[in-house]
Amino acid sequence: MSLPELPRVDADAAAADVFADGPEVAEKTAERIEFNCPQCDEPLKMAIDMGGKRAPCPECRRIISVPMPKKDQKKGWRDTGPNLPAGAKREEQAAPEGAWDGKASAVGHEALEEAGVIKEKFKPLTLLQKTGPYLVIGTPALIVILGGLFLWQYFSRVSEKKALDTALASAKSDVGKRALGSDGLIAVHGYAGKYYLRSQVRGGANTPGAATLAREQYGKVVSMAGSGHTLAGDALLGEIALWQLDLEGTPVEIADDQKLKWTDTQKITRSTLATIHSRSGKLAGLRGVVAGLVAQGHTPAVLPMTFALYPTKGADRSKAIAVAGLELLRLGKKDEATKAYDEAAAPFAGKKTRPALSAAVVALAVALERKPPVPADNEPITDSNQRGIGMADGLARLGKLAEAREANKLSEGGGIRFQALVALADGAYSTKQGEAADLDAALAGVHAGAPDWVYLRLVELSLDADIDTARIEPVVAAITDSDLRAWARLLIYRKRLKASKAIEGEDGLGKLSPNTLGGLVARLEMAWHNTRRDGSWGKAVNAWEEAPKATGSLGVALGMQGK
Repeated sequence: MSLPELPRVDADAAAADVFADGPEVAEKTAERIEFNCPQCDEPLKMAIDMGGKRAPCPECRRIISVPMPKKDQKKGWRDTGPNLPAGAKREEQAAPEGAWDGKASAVGHEALEEAGVIKEKFKPLTLLQKTGPYLVIGTPALIVILGGLFLWQYFSRVSEKKALDTALASAKSDVGKRALGSDGLIAVHGYAGKYYLRSQVRGGANTPGAATLAREQYGKVVSMAGSGHTLAGDALLGEIALWQLDLEGTPVEIADDQKLKWTDTQKITRSTLATIHSRSGKLAGLRGVVAGLVAQGHTPAVLPMTFALYPTKGADRSKAIAVAGLELLRLGKKDEATKAYDEAAAPFAGKKTRPALSAAVVALAVALERKPPVPADNEPITDSNQRGIGMADGLARLGKLAEAREANKLSEGGGIRFQALVALADGAYSTKQGEAADLDAALAGVHAGAPDWVYLRLVELSLDADIDTARIEPVVAAITDSDLRAWARLLIYRKRLKASKAIEGEDGLGKLSPNTLGGLVARLEMAWHNTRRDGSWGKAVNAWEEAPKATGSLGVALGMQGK
């Protein structure tokens, strides 16, 4: 039986069919374009014809670019991706990073960086990056500190006002008035005026109406002084008159009621000087005001103010003009001093109506190298003594100390000789030509019977020359008026306060009784000094009696002012 004959197969054709790509499949294009919005990331479907165009997003309404549609292309048998037969040739792939392929001719850059050979360049930090950690830590701390400072300043000002109100309330009450007396009231109102004048130093926070408030306090000073006071009150009034020169202000300060016009300032100062009762006290106050006028550029106002204080011609007027002239000469105003001498010496031109000669007139004549008036025939002893004292003063101002020492060797001796020694020392030290021997002679020659103001002047000269206070004590003890003696002790205590940088205790007041003006002012200035160093020190003042509590409270207010 024969097998059926199989059809002949073309082997080459069959192989070609096996390895052929098969029937071509037409490229299929997606019916809609699917993508996510690049703005809001919402999935979107757009029509085919929008491919490659810009259109608003249906969700966020922003204009976006529509991508081109994806096409499905035919795949051949060769496009099998990674699933190739084991023996099939694959495309050459890059070696793993960092691997040695045997072809590299040099070490790679990244390998050098990893090995530390090449240092990576760091971008500099910004200021915010540098300060950030400190700001995180420091800002809260700064807020706490600033808050603490604000509260401290607030409570300080409250305490300052309370202290001032306590002092002024005491000066207003019947109990306070009786305890303070006229001298104490002058001190309270005088230092209150000083407080308001100093209000401009409070870090720019001016007290509203400071000029009006200061003027009101100084008006009360004049009113209290007119009702009577002690020699110590005269000394304080002289100081207050000098403070009042600071009332003068600029046009802006005047408009803001922080200061006064110069004409008003002169009137207030002159009114205060006019309330000084004692002749020597008024001359001492005038001498201080003259120095203040010159320092503030008001030299032409010196003689008119002196004439207004001494309107009546006579010995007192001539002496006052000469005192002003000596101060002008000391400050280098020789022309004005010459005019003053012409005015002071004019009454001595006549023989019948000439006033008694004063040492100041003689001293000014000698210092200007003019011929001094001769003693009157009816006052040979008094005028001769005054002439000798004035000669010692005037020659010392010229630097002729040897001649001055000869001039004070008067036959009268005693108190007159002591006055001449003080005048010599005054003239020499006032012109910075003093010698220790002349001040030593005055301190050693203390003699009873001299005017109290001469002793006080020697105390001032000794303190300026830094003489040991133990040597000044006999001069203080020679002052007969107890109130003026206490004032001299106050001057010594002020020297101590000025040198002290620590809290001063009440034991340092020594013999300064609170029953004297010197004692009250000492407690005021001690409270001022201590409060500057310890703001809580004012609590001690509350335990004091009425009068020292009033002045001490004012010292606390002054001490806290401007802290």
